[in-house]
Amino acid sequence: MGERVFPYAESVVKDAFELIQPTRFMIYRNLKAHSASDLGSGMYAGQIAEELERDRKLISFHLAALEELGLVESDFKVTEPTNGTPKAARYYWLTDKADQVLKEFKKQLTPPKISP
Repeated sequence: MGERVFPYAESVVKDAFELIQPTRFMIYRNLKAHSASDLGSGMYAGQIAEELERDRKLISFHLAALEELGLVESDFKVTEPTNGTPKAARYYWLTDKADQVLKEFKKQLTPPKISP
């Protein structure tokens, strides 16, 4: 008989499904590119929205969903003032789980070997 899908595989597929939603995947790629650069490992929602040319509230909504799944984490940081007044804003970065989900999802796409 063929390989059965175990609960772990279902979890990976569900997480991957959430991650590959178009806006969330753009956020993932943006955070991934940012972490690979010399700029640091995270970004503010406003920065992501500006770079992706999307509404900040929409980006914040998707970041919250990704954070609930454990694919991103966040913390408050004080932003550099543009008008002389610093303010606290949420700073987001990818977790190791995000890359792991995509890696495991790719494994699930590989058909099982069938023995004669």
